[in-house]
Amino acid sequence: MTRSTNFPPPPVLRGRAGVGAKRRMVRRGFWLMEVMIAIPIIFLGGGIAVELIHSTLVVATRSEQAAQTNSRIDSAIFHLRQDVWHSSAIQSDDTSAKLTIGSTQISWSIDPTGSLIRSDANGATERWDSIAAGWRFASDSTGLVIHDDEQEMRLVSQVLISARASQ
Repeated sequence: MTRSTNFPPPPVLRGRAGVGAKRRMVRRGFWLMEVMIAIPIIFLGGGIAVELIHSTLVVATRSEQAAQTNSRIDSAIFHLRQDVWHSSAIQSDDTSAKLTIGSTQISWSIDPTGSLIRSDANGATERWDSIAAGWRFASDSTGLVIHDDEQEMRLVSQVLISARASQ
């Protein structure tokens, strides 16, 4: 007696592939190796993005602080330049300058914290914090010179220049 085995016939696809086309195995999901390669790439990209954002925020903060410091320095130099321009006498040492405008004395000084301080005879005081670290005053026959570690700025007095010219 022979045994007959009845296997079901192979599936027949109908439609685009046509009648009798073999069924292809459809792959769903990812292989483990693909996932193991993709995850480190994603983390690397995320780490680079975080560092880039951090660096951008640090640069923005520092540039804002530099802009504020520059603005304070400009304001102080503007006032000092006006005082020197109208001065008929200037006396200075490294950390202070005394300017005479008419009969009024104006004093400029640099304190140990690097703050620049302007005081007039009426008791009014203006202060620019932490802008003058490393500055030194010196006077010459025509005005005031401000030295720092890298450069110097010369502020002239129109009164002293005209007095010198008339001699």
